Amino acid sequence: MEIKMSKLNQRFQLPDGRRLGYDEHGAPDGAPIFYLHGLPSSRLEAKLYLSEDLLQSLNVRLIAVDRPGMGLSDFQPKRRLLDFPRDLLALADHLNIERFSILAYSLRGPYGLACAFAIPERLHKVGIVSGAALFTESELMANINGGTRKFLTMPREKPFLSRLFLWMMLGVMPRVAPKQFIAGAASVLPEADRAVVSDPEI
Repeated sequence: MEIKMSKLNQRFQLPDGRRLGYDEHGAPDGAPIFYLHGLPSSRLEAKLYLSEDLLQSLNVRLIAVDRPGMGLSDFQPKRRLLDFPRDLLALADHLNIERFSILAYSLRGPYGLACAFAIPERLHKVGIVSGAALFTESELMANINGGTRKFLTMPREKPFLSRLFLWMMLGVMPRVAPKQFIAGAASVLPEADRAVVSDPEI
């Protein structure tokens, strides 16, 4: 008999007292993969891309983890990139997972690479999908268009405006004007992706 697993909205207390939020999907005894979501997003993103049926058919146990400060995970002041591998190891130990893989999306790509650097002995594989760099280098920032540069620097320079912008873009617009929201998002995509998003069957 096939066993379905969806354990949602879980929290684990880390050794320093912070809590890490995560969801589990797929086959309970399957190959463990930790999913690291993009930005701005949360562990819930995994459900958009990876269905329970797909995970079951691949015999995968997917653990989608909230980044510190996102979703159910507590904020970590003065966080460094190399702090995250320790958090992930603590969660893996809590779940009795010795070796695992990582699937890191977008701006979580650097977190996946930090794990590959810091804890290679615990990893089977690390996959980076549409990886993006951490935009802290002035040379990188100089090569980014003005609108994207403002979006990336706004949380540090104007935190209130950043929260308001994200609330409008991700909280209000998709509900109030979903067609316009999708059209706006699609307008910056490459032609092949625009065709997919414009397909009424999608």
